[in-house]
This record gives sequence, structure tokens and C-alpha cells, in this order.
Amino acid sequence: MFFGVLVYRLREAHPEIKSNVINTAYYTAEGLKELLGSLSDDDVILFLDFTKDGDGNNYSLSNASEFLTDNAPTVPVFRLASADICHGVLGGLSYSYYDAAKIAGETAGRILGGEDADDIPLMTSTVITPCFDQQAMDRFGIRYNNLPAGSVVINEHENLQKFYRENRLISNLALIIVLLMVVIIIILNYMNVRRKKIIRTDFLTQLPNRKKIIEDMNLLMSQSAPFGVIMLDVDHFKNVNDTYGHKVGDEVIVEVANRLGKLSGKSITFARLGGDEFCGLFTSPSVDSGKDICREIMESVIWFCADVSKTAGQDVSRQLTAVVRYNFQGPGVSCHLYAWGAAQGITAQAVAA
Repeated sequence: MFFGVLVYRLREAHPEIKSNVINTAYYTAEGLKELLGSLSDDDVILFLDFTKDGDGNNYSLSNASEFLTDNAPTVPVFRLASADICHGVLGGLSYSYYDAAKIAGETAGRILGGEDADDIPLMTSTVITPCFDQQAMDRFGIRYNNLPAGSVVINEHENLQKFYRENRLISNLALIIVLLMVVIIIILNYMNVRRKKIIRTDFLTQLPNRKKIIEDMNLLMSQSAPFGVIMLDVDHFKNVNDTYGHKVGDEVIVEVANRLGKLSGKSITFARLGGDEFCGLFTSPSVDSGKDICREIMESVIWFCADVSKTAGQDVSRQLTAVVRYNFQGPGVSCHLYAWGAAQGITAQAVAA
């Protein structure tokens, strides 16, 4: 009987595969060790059978596998039967006794169930399953992704990748649920942020409203930070509403808000308190900066009235005046600034202590 080990020598410089067939019965144990030790990292051992050496020593499959891998630790060993993988054998495209037995059992069950054996298609293809051992894969640095599709790994590590393969339906449902939860959380967070913004924004002018400006002032007071407050209202505004209608009145308020919005910056924020009243929160207060911002407000707000009145066809500017009051407190300083303006002129006075 011929027993042997088929050794494939793989050479990168040549496309062909060279192989040597070794009959283990012709070699002593020491001779086999010397031969296996001479193999390089480019070699592969295809383990067909190994039951006896030249010294007459008998080997079981597990002992033969361990003998090969112990004496050629850097050379992968492959078998042609998945039942004999382990004991250092890496694996390979192996004939699967397990799958063959499963097919035979299913066929027998169909016949016992009353199905005619002649109606069952004859299977002529070989049942081959790529099968590998995890410990040998670890030794050679081989990952599951490097294996052929449909490979079976014996003693595989418990990890998420294995769990997903074995529970694909449950895993996919879990992923879908997680994604839906993430989407729902993002939508809820967006809606919450939008809701917070809406309840802190004046609907007509889109400026911050009374709630927002009061929250900002409370925050500055809790931090003991200096700040200034600018109060602005449009006088005779009721006459505009009564004479020209609320549409023109709304245009006046919106235009005032637009001009105040253009003056907003890092150090000042304007808000509409309600009606014709506006407020500015100044985070870098001083007497000079207070005068400057009040003057800019008066110059910006007063001279727009004639343009807004075009909708009503009347000179609304003659009906309007504006009053700006600026107060701030800081370390050792308090100030009150009063400015009054109308279409015909602007005045301002300040008192500091």
C-alpha cells in the first residue's frame, strides 16, 4: 500500500507549481524530521495519509498531524477530509463527512416518508466544504475574511462577526431597530432644538423674544458679569395702527427689527419685548460704547419711516418718534443714557457716576 505526503513547493518567481511525493514508509522518524525541517515558508504540505514510518512506528491521524506540525511549524498543513482537521492542521477544501451524512439522512427520511427513491434526483457532485482550524489560523495570522466563501471554522473565537453569521436574520433586525432608534433620536433632538428656538423667537420679527433676553440677562447676573440694557420704543405707534391699519404697523415693526438685527453683533443682541418695545443686551458696557450704539440705533431706525409708508400712500414718518434708553452696571460704574429722536433730529445726553 502506498502512503505518502504530497509536498507543494510554491515559488513566486514561477507560475507553475512544483511538487514532491514522499512515502513516509521509506523514511525513518529522524529522516522525516530532517526533511520537514528543510521546508521553507513558501511550502505547503498536503497531508494524504501517514500511518507508519521506516522504523515501523505506527501513527494515528492525530499523532501524525502533530508530528508534521511540530517539525514544520512554519508550513501550513492541509487535509482532504474535514473530520481530521485540528491537531495543528490548518484545513482546506475538504470532503465533508458531516454534510454527506446530513444529505444521506435527509434522503433516507424522504424515502421513509413514502417518497419513491427513483423520484429523488441523484447527487453526482462531491460535497466539499472549506474547513479550517482557528488555532492554526491564529498561528499563521489568517482572518476569517481571508477564507473562501462559506468556510467553516472549527473552534472559532466567539465574536460579533461569528454571532452575525450564525444569527443573520436577528442581527439584521437588531441593526434596523438600532438605526431606526438613532434616526428617531436625531429627529426628536432636532424637533426639541427647533421647539426651544421657536418659543424664544418673536413670530413677527424673528428676533429673540422677551423670554430669551430675560434668560440671557439671568445668566449674566448669575455669573456676576457686567452688562448693559438698551430699551427702545416707537412713540405714537398706536396712531399709525389706528390711521393706516395694522398692516402698515406690522411693516414698521418688522423694519425696525430688521435694522436692529443689522446692528446685532458679538457684544449686543436685540429682542422684541412686545408691541413697539425692543430691548438690546450689551455684554461689553461702557459710557462711550453706550453713546455710540444709541446714536447708531437712532440714525438707523428713524430714517426708514418714509419708505415703509409707501404701502399706505401716506407719510408715516411724521407720526413717529423713537426713544432709546441705555443702562448698565459694572464694577464701580453705573450709567444711564437717554436718547430721543424723530424725523427732524436726534439728541442724546448721558449721566455717569
